[in-house]
Amino acid sequence: MDYRRFRKIFDDRGLDILRIITEIRIFYIRFTKKFNKYFHQKGHDLTVDQWRILRWLLVSDKETLSNITKILDDDLGAVCRRVSRMEDNGYIERIEDPADRRQRFIALTKKTKDSQDKFIRLSAKLVRHLFSNFSDEEMKQFIHLLDRLASNLESFEIE
Repeated sequence: MDYRRFRKIFDDRGLDILRIITEIRIFYIRFTKKFNKYFHQKGHDLTVDQWRILRWLLVSDKETLSNITKILDDDLGAVCRRVSRMEDNGYIERIEDPADRRQRFIALTKKTKDSQDKFIRLSAKLVRHLFSNFSDEEMKQFIHLLDRLASNLESFEIE
């Protein structure tokens, strides 16, 4: 899809808010592609969506698939596919709960735990570059505006 044409249509109608939403979406697509390419070039078959799962597991140690889905506010099917690919690539493992054999946890492998600093450095380098020409005040304002957008979205009542 030609997003420039898409933006032009909305601009001609004076619907600036739709342009903002389109720009956010375009940024997310570009960021995702850049992140995925960057990690791949560094020898890691890890996508930005898989990184979200891995990053959470770095904090929580182990988690159920349903909890990961809730925490990331994502689709269960999509999370299952990502987890399966991550397991195939050796980033995570499924662990049976000794207290309830029906329950399985998702956890980082030793290989991933040993590489966690490397993953964090790679991710941080990209994010630092994104904001390299933002002042501290601009960063605070940007975070504040994102928080307001999230709050407004949360308070929107679907009729």
